[in-house]
Amino acid sequence: MTRASKAAAAIVSMASRGPAASCVGADGLCRNFAFGSNLMSSKMAARGVEWSSAEPGILEGWTLSFNQAGWPPAEPSFANVVPLADGGEAKAPQCTDAAPPPSCHGVVYTMTPQHFDTLWESEGSGDWYTTEKVKVRLYSGEVVESIVFCCVPRRRTAHEQSVPPSERYMTFLREGGKAAGLSPEYTEWLSKLPTAPKNPLVAFTFGQVRRWIGGLYERPE
Repeated sequence: MTRASKAAAAIVSMASRGPAASCVGADGLCRNFAFGSNLMSSKMAARGVEWSSAEPGILEGWTLSFNQAGWPPAEPSFANVVPLADGGEAKAPQCTDAAPPPSCHGVVYTMTPQHFDTLWESEGSGDWYTTEKVKVRLYSGEVVESIVFCCVPRRRTAHEQSVPPSERYMTFLREGGKAAGLSPEYTEWLSKLPTAPKNPLVAFTFGQVRRWIGGLYERPE
């Protein structure tokens, strides 16, 4: 960490509500690599997060996995990222029509430390995710340091295997990825991934419960 970044982190830590001080860069800003529902900019905005830039990038050496436990049967799973070095290939989504890409693609959001803390709080304040520092290669070729949220082990699926998510949840990744400008090869792969069988009664009931609960409890996804 440079002298400038240390000074910026010291200033942030005095007012931070979360881990922003550990991720602030020399420019005084934080960067988050989004790979799941936060690919949808509307999802980020709904969390109360504002950002100065959103750039597509590649998290090399990691793979997307739907091994974060959800609320089955309505929401069987949510997205996570796992290092390939830790047997991640076996945890990648299985698709008969296409092999998983060698890396995870996503969006790097640049924001103030205050908005990073807002994002962190909306994602469960550390109860659901750890914050990992990673290097992301932007499509422009620039490599930036970013924070990625990784699901904690106790919140993962049985044997940490990838489980097809709901069509509702997968839509966030498919539409968000296209809107964010992720590579055609990656978005094509997302479009081929299987989703959980639809159950109209379960979907309706779950939707009603979500609306009834409203803002009383929002589980990160």
